[in-house]
Formats: sequence, structure tokens, C-alpha cells
Amino acid sequence: MIGLSGPVTARTSPSGLMIHRRDTNDQDLQGECLTLLTNAIIAWNTVYITAAIDHLTANGHHISDQHLRRLSPASHEHVNVYGRYDFHNIDPPAEGQLRPLRT
Repeated sequence: MIGLSGPVTARTSPSGLMIHRRDTNDQDLQGECLTLLTNAIIAWNTVYITAAIDHLTANGHHISDQHLRRLSPASHEHVNVYGRYDFHNIDPPAEGQLRPLRT
């Protein structure tokens, strides 16, 4: 199969169609893009974790240092190393606002 940027192979797996680039430069670029996307999601999670902590403490909840040390912006099911992300809910929040926290 010929892709937009050169030859690729495609095969099906239980989780769907898998695309593999044959060219090492394309593989490197794909890996760099995945790293950038993962880092952006982790940064976004950090913003929301901070907002959640602020919300809880503003409402009288005490969060121990032990619990705070265990928090990680990378340990969420929507952060993965396989490059499969769901962006179906793409309505942006109002300017300067965050999406509502799930409470």
C-alpha cells in the first residue's frame, strides 16, 4: 500500500486497523508526534488536577500530602503510549475558562 508519505503496511488486529510505516524517518516522526501529543495531554491534566485540588480545598476538604504525592497527570486511562486518543468532545470551554470538573 502506498500512503501519503510513502509505503506503509496495514493489518487488522482485535483493536482495529494498525498502520506501520516502513521508512525509519517516518517512524521517528510518528514517535515524535506521539510524544508531543502525550506531553500536551499530561500538561492539560496537570491544569485540571490543580483545579480539582483547589476546588476540594476551597470546599473544606483536606488532602493529605501523602495523597498529593501519589497523584500523577500521566496515570489516567486516556493517556496511553499507543497513540489512540478520543477527541469526540471538542467543544471548547469559554475563553479563559476550564471545562467543568466532574463532581
